[in-house]
Amino acid sequence: MQTAVQPRPNVRRGRKSQNEVRADRVKGALDYYRVAGLREPGASLETVMSDLLSDLRHLCDRENLDLTGIDRMAHRNYLNEKYPR
Repeated sequence: MQTAVQPRPNVRRGRKSQNEVRADRVKGALDYYRVAGLREPGASLETVMSDLLSDLRHLCDRENLDLTGIDRMAHRNYLNEKYPR
């Protein structure tokens, strides 16, 4: 018996850029944080990001880390990824 091949709707048509993959990865983490951390499934993306950044500050205080220096390093990494040489 021959069966028809069904198309898979979830197959990607084009390959995502590395930066799109990075954005998707952090979006998934924020979606998780929205529900598991904040317990506010309807919270806006801006609210979730603001709360996460506040919590990161608390973590840096507790661990005696320099968030400003970490943010500078992250910004340099972002610029290198966005505008590769």
